Amino acid sequence: MRIRYGLFSRVLMRCAEVAAEADGKKIVAMVFDDRLKAVANLYLTAHDAVIKAEGAWAKENGESLQALKVLDQPYQETLAVVAAYLPHEVLPTTLKSLPTDTDRLKAIRDLVDLLDDRQSDAWATEQLSGPFGTQGPQAITELEESISANKAYAKASEQRAESYGPAYERYLAFKQVVRAAYGHTSKQYHRIHLRSSKSGSDTDQPQPTPAPPVS
Repeated sequence: MRIRYGLFSRVLMRCAEVAAEADGKKIVAMVFDDRLKAVANLYLTAHDAVIKAEGAWAKENGESLQALKVLDQPYQETLAVVAAYLPHEVLPTTLKSLPTDTDRLKAIRDLVDLLDDRQSDAWATEQLSGPFGTQGPQAITELEESISANKAYAKASEQRAESYGPAYERYLAFKQVVRAAYGHTSKQYHRIHLRSSKSGSDTDQPQPTPAPPVS
């Protein structure tokens, strides 16, 4: 069963609303304040952090993909030029064949470093002043930012997952208090009762936690 993080976030906010009802039972508010409030707030904060981190990563990833698209042809050209002048040099492979952003970042850096080491050669200077030499640093920056954002997203997702267990355990206990205090047919209980999803189209299904790029 997959955890519906977004739905659980809304249910916890409803728990706070049920506890804060002006004409509600005092013991419900006490149980919420003493047992659920702190861990619920930790979870809600962690969930908000994931949403923000996911948005930041999507932005940076899009920019890095665009930078790689622009750099692809200049990179291949420079790779061919280097192979022609240095046939025995071990060179990085094409960007599209590499599996991770970390691998692509290393390939671009290695090619730039190789040209820098041979700046006394006219062909290397020409490549450094051409499209690859001018667009490569921008691609490196975009990839670094994308990798950093990906790591932040992964970390935020881990922290949310860690906060889920304690919050869910206390939520179940609070839900039972609400059921006992107001009845299983009450609006209060129905507002905070999590139902399992039988449909694969549940919009609260989380995306898999992103793994940090492979170094």
